[in-house]
Amino acid sequence: MSPREAEERLDTRTSSDRLQVALHNQRYEFVLQNLARLDFVLEIGTGEGNLSVLLAPRCGRYVGLEFDADTCLRVSQRLGGAYPIVRGDARKLPFEPRSFSGIVCLEVLEHLGDFRAGIRNIQRCLRDDGRAILSVPYRRRGGASDTNVYHLYEPAKANWSPRCGNAAKVSRFITSILRKVRLCMPPDCSTFEGRLACNIDIAR
Repeated sequence: MSPREAEERLDTRTSSDRLQVALHNQRYEFVLQNLARLDFVLEIGTGEGNLSVLLAPRCGRYVGLEFDADTCLRVSQRLGGAYPIVRGDARKLPFEPRSFSGIVCLEVLEHLGDFRAGIRNIQRCLRDDGRAILSVPYRRRGGASDTNVYHLYEPAKANWSPRCGNAAKVSRFITSILRKVRLCMPPDCSTFEGRLACNIDIAR
């Protein structure tokens, strides 16, 4: 992993960017409020394990998935080897269908290029009564980031909107659950437009 790639993996313990640390901690709090105490939770894209150390001990069972091998090792060590950290691709999750009661995927889909494949895999691995929380950078029109070369495609607000005619192109999964999607925002954020990242709770 190059130094620039490493910058994508913010460590809340050492980062001097107070805004980003605050935004990350806000997302983590939201996840803990909604997924803690579920019996089997998958975290897609552990990064440096900032959320992992908070979430893993509060679940019945926990599995983390990370694309980078060195990061997998660091996160496993940070967790004391007590929880499995699997190297894998969010577009091809190495798990059986309907394995998890909860799945969290924060700031990962925009790195995939084909974010639809990531969503389809989340749907495949989520139990029928499960809950998934996804977070992506906020933008009005989807596309590659102008400022971050690692954000291959940032989904737009329209990609999640049931009123958008293009919604059917996202995936069969998206069109089948759009009527049940709730845009879940912390109490201090009153509008969708006010969010730098939109948390999407797929209430199936």
